[in-house]
Amino acid sequence: MKGVLSRIIIFGISFLFFTIGFIQIHFGYVLSGRTGNQQRIYMLDDPKKFWAITSIPIAVASLLFLYGVILLIQKEKAK
Repeated sequence: MKGVLSRIIIFGISFLFFTIGFIQIHFGYVLSGRTGNQQRIYMLDDPKKFWAITSIPIAVASLLFLYGVILLIQKEKAK
């Protein structure tokens, strides 16, 4: 049960990061960065900074998803 729960958590976090990246791309601005004097970063105003920040959750999600797939493959091979 412990192995299944850890895989569900890994895939859940991966899905969460993919969703955050998709929402940021869909709306065209970075969701974070609205504290104090910071302004939201819009895709049309500063595309390099927007894509650099948006790529972070997508990269993390891709790595977590790949890690989850590797864990599944190792479990199947162990059987």
